[in-house]
Amino acid sequence: TAMWILGGKLQKDYSHIKHDISSLFAVKAPNQRLMQTFIIISSILLFLFYLGLHEGLKDGGSIIGPYLFIIASILGMLVAFFFPLDEGGEMTTWRGKMHLILVVLMGILTVAGMIALWFRLKDVTGWTTFAYFSLIFKGGSEFVFSIIIFGLNEIYQRYDL
Repeated sequence: TAMWILGGKLQKDYSHIKHDISSLFAVKAPNQRLMQTFIIISSILLFLFYLGLHEGLKDGGSIIGPYLFIIASILGMLVAFFFPLDEGGEMTTWRGKMHLILVVLMGILTVAGMIALWFRLKDVTGWTTFAYFSLIFKGGSEFVFSIIIFGLNEIYQRYDL
């Protein structure tokens, strides 16, 4: 989120309501390299966190959740390195279409990973609160945030703001 806000502030014609985050590191975007660096660093940090989380639990539970997160992190790095959105936010080339496919897959894997991790942690002593907090806060906040952005975008398009 901080990366998105900062990147949007640095790009003068960017609207956090009208444009998606992928536009910030699309081909020929003004701050493409900086935004790619943010995505890569974020993906690496998440990758390390998920590895540490899996190693730190040692409860003998399912490895599905952390592995889904790890795969999503790798996809994030692939998107940043090899599949930027096409110039102008379009999906006209194979790379642009792969961008969309990988980002959607990343989102699905992340949500599935959260649910799998919740199933694993909800009964582990000392982790129950974290399990419910992360499921409700992360999942709930992303849902609410998506609804707000979708609603604001509709208002902006309808009233030509």
